Amino acid sequence: MPNIVPSSYADGPQEISPVALNPAKSQTNRLPIPLEHVLEAVTDGVWLLNPIGKLIYLNSAAAALAGYRAAVEAYLAGQVEPWENLEVCDEQGTLVPPEDWPHRRALRGQMALGQVFRCRRAPGVEQWWRIKALPLRDGRGSVQYALVIAQDITQSRHTIAKLSHRDRQIRQITDAVPSMIAYIDGEERHSYVNQAYAEGFERSPAAILGQPLRDVVGPVIYPQLQACLPRVFAGEMVSFDLTLVTQAGHTQYKSVSFLPHCSGQQVLGFYALFNDITAHKRAVELLQNDADHLRYALEGASVGIWDWNLITQEITWSRQQESLLGLAPGRFDGQYSTFLNCIHPEDRDRVQHHHHVAQQLRQPIQLEFRVIHRNQAVHWLSSRGQVFSNGAGQAMRMAGITFDITVQRRAEIQLRRQVERERLLAKIAQEISQGQNLPTMLGTVLQTVQAFIQVDRLIVIDLHNGAQGKVIAEAHGAEVQAMDQWQFRDPLVIQEKYLKLYRQGRVVAVNDINNQTLPEMALGFFSYFGIQAEVIVPLLQGQTLWGLLAVHQQQPRTWQPEDVRLLNTLATQISIAIERALLHQELTEANAQLQELAYLDGLTHVANRRKFDEYLQQEWRRLLRDRAHRRDYGGY
Repeated sequence: MPNIVPSSYADGPQEISPVALNPAKSQTNRLPIPLEHVLEAVTDGVWLLNPIGKLIYLNSAAAALAGYRAAVEAYLAGQVEPWENLEVCDEQGTLVPPEDWPHRRALRGQMALGQVFRCRRAPGVEQWWRIKALPLRDGRGSVQYALVIAQDITQSRHTIAKLSHRDRQIRQITDAVPSMIAYIDGEERHSYVNQAYAEGFERSPAAILGQPLRDVVGPVIYPQLQACLPRVFAGEMVSFDLTLVTQAGHTQYKSVSFLPHCSGQQVLGFYALFNDITAHKRAVELLQNDADHLRYALEGASVGIWDWNLITQEITWSRQQESLLGLAPGRFDGQYSTFLNCIHPEDRDRVQHHHHVAQQLRQPIQLEFRVIHRNQAVHWLSSRGQVFSNGAGQAMRMAGITFDITVQRRAEIQLRRQVERERLLAKIAQEISQGQNLPTMLGTVLQTVQAFIQVDRLIVIDLHNGAQGKVIAEAHGAEVQAMDQWQFRDPLVIQEKYLKLYRQGRVVAVNDINNQTLPEMALGFFSYFGIQAEVIVPLLQGQTLWGLLAVHQQQPRTWQPEDVRLLNTLATQISIAIERALLHQELTEANAQLQELAYLDGLTHVANRRKFDEYLQQEWRRLLRDRAHRRDYGGY
């Protein structure tokens, strides 16, 4: 048998080792015994095929890969076609036709080096092989044999698939975390970046991948990173803080960590982690790890700090805490009784109860209460604290903060008052629409409004019968002198300059009568009725001034816009009611006139025939009723 060489030798035919193929054994299709022992010992599958594609040898590993169970010699004797019981696919799962199988290509003189195939013996049984197929030629270059070597990489492929799935999961996680993460290779190029890293440098991930570190971070930041790179590539983990300035000019602070990626002693690259510490950095810069700075910051935000030693019962307050409780700086003596004296009397018991429960149950405390300052102004405060216990569970300290919520409380009150005003107006509108008697209806409405806005007197002044005002409806407090049916010359009512304003629909509000320039007689009128503050709202009938709605207060008062708006709306409703009453009066008078014309002679004013007939019918019906009554009770 001629000597055979692999077709990959490009320098011409060369002889192979005598143990590779023994001509003396070729006639029985057997390999030299020593060579068989060697091939049986290897873990890769080995096939040797003759020029017509029949097996002349396969080792035990190849038999196992192909799914054979009988002895190797049985298959050699049968000269079977290898892989005849296999379904061969490429890496993507596409079926490979038999003419493109590696050993057949090798017999055609083509090599396959490291090609990967997916082979199925039965449904659900799949293996991955990495195959080398070499044509073996004789000295004349003719292909005499095909040598196929298959390595089972199924386990590694499954591992790779799991790692790939895990890698995708890790990438999804890293894209979701807020930290900036990137992998920089040995050439300082980006091999991986998460979404936060790309957004941090205001680019897309695709625009960063493959780019040098210098180009991505910029010429200002790169020198700060460059100083740490030698240590990282020496295998050392490095952490430091970094200042970033965005394109919009915003300053950010990052905590940067470089983690080297090593393979043995060689550093292949490093992972870069950027954690945002802007809020922390700014807090540190503001507070400088000093409790006094924290106190100043809280005081600047109008937040008071308190600390209560439950063992000694001594309480420590910050200056802002003293201010919130209405005390001058340095005036708090550390006693709980002093604290209680600052609280509104109606809230003291509730505050004491909450403190007691918090200490007994060692739970956080959160309560709201009122305090009265030296100027008698009432403020709402919110206090929050925590109880601190020792190892035995004994409450040792209670500490917390206090801040002013007066504005929020006032907003809540205003909202609640607005809802109440809307309900009041709806009620007034209903009463006015259903009221038949104008004086009675006005009295009811005025009493309702007087109690709601808490004024001393609320009156309706009739001006349509003359310049002097006459009070036709009134609601007032128990200690206030009545003005019903009183005629007076209030300068704010009858002076032409004010009447001109009222005709235009304008409202006049006086917070303090004493601040007005008024004649002595007018001041005497206000003094007699104890009027210190007043609001006057016009009652208009179209363009005509019918009267006024006046509100009196016996103390100076700053009139709130919402109260003035309520009075304005009330005046509109009263005007509608008055107009309805006037129309009803006119209609009643017109009906009476019509009835008079129907029953009286126009010349003599004596009852006519129609009146006589109506009177006769009335008397006849009365007579019938009287007879029925006498019959029922025993009369004739």
